[in-house]
Amino acid sequence: MTTDQNEMFINFQVVQLVTKYNMSWDNGRFADVASCFTEDGVFVDATGYENRGRAAIEAFGVKSLDLFGRMRHVTSNHVVNEGESGWRHQCYMIFFSGLGLPSREIVSAHYDDEFIIGRDGPLFTIRRVILDT
Repeated sequence: MTTDQNEMFINFQVVQLVTKYNMSWDNGRFADVASCFTEDGVFVDATGYENRGRAAIEAFGVKSLDLFGRMRHVTSNHVVNEGESGWRHQCYMIFFSGLGLPSREIVSAHYDDEFIIGRDGPLFTIRRVILDT
């Protein structure tokens, strides 16, 4: 595989990881969300709180369902870069919360991620939600 082909394959794998994350979150499969992270991975929520480790990330997902109702995540404009300190991914995100509830909310944000490429593909080490407000 050439360098360009390898980079394209990594980009594809990262977009697939983001898709798994989105679809799992939107369908209430929070153990699957947590599996998108390394064992000691960190999810930094929109308030800046750091949920450390898969168990904490899964628990945050369950809690978010109680707080916001069902959600729908939509991501676009993915950028993947390898730098001196490792791999990074950024993308825009819009999510709809309160699906099935009388009050709904639409929020725009972006993700700023760090990830590793393991034997079975990429995993987030850090995933940050940064609101556009």
